[in-house]
Amino acid sequence: MLVSMPIKNEGAAATSPATNPDANALDRLLDALGRARQEIAKCVVGHAAVIDELLIALICEGHVLLQGAPGVGKTLLVRTLGKSDIKVSPVGLGLMSMSGIYGNANDEESIRVIHYALDKGINFLDSADMYGWGHNEELLGRALRGRRDGVVVATKFGQTKSADGRQDVDGSPAYVLRACDASLKRMGIDVIDVYYQHRVDPKVPIEETVGAMKRLVEQGKVPSGVWLELKVA
Repeated sequence: MLVSMPIKNEGAAATSPATNPDANALDRLLDALGRARQEIAKCVVGHAAVIDELLIALICEGHVLLQGAPGVGKTLLVRTLGKSDIKVSPVGLGLMSMSGIYGNANDEESIRVIHYALDKGINFLDSADMYGWGHNEELLGRALRGRRDGVVVATKFGQTKSADGRQDVDGSPAYVLRACDASLKRMGIDVIDVYYQHRVDPKVPIEETVGAMKRLVEQGKVPSGVWLELKVA
């Protein structure tokens, strides 16, 4: 799954997508290709990685053409993620489909797609501990061996699955700390660049969950700070 980063552009022009015609054109291109992927996936079951590789090529080619620069993936603008210091490519690669969410997936093929995306200049890779219940993060860890530098790794916690298959959410401080350590171990890395609470646990005050995430920041495991999947009431 390809993920657009609708945030501030950085580079020679340093203009925002709202005022930059090229950025607006890119956003329209991403939207159109996202819809096209959904339609293609209905017809090409079990080959999500191949579809993603094709769309990565189209998007990177299109973005470079929009910027009027030669080459592929070498002149992509970067955007600042929120109020952090993290710089990301305008397009990120979501890895959920690589763990059988939308049908069969092949690990080696998926790793090839991740490497292809990195080669094209995409540096934001988005996973979650519940994608394949650990499989996705392990897959990402394999893909990152020897290629960790410059990659912004995002993953999530909050959704759980019991031995009997029952799914739930958990935002308790103890779970937050355990989940982070488990994700780091699966991916074989020391730091998670972007760590989300995937689902808010209504049983736990949000202050307690955020407090645990603050501890992760203090421990240096999530240096970018707290990221939540929240909606303002």
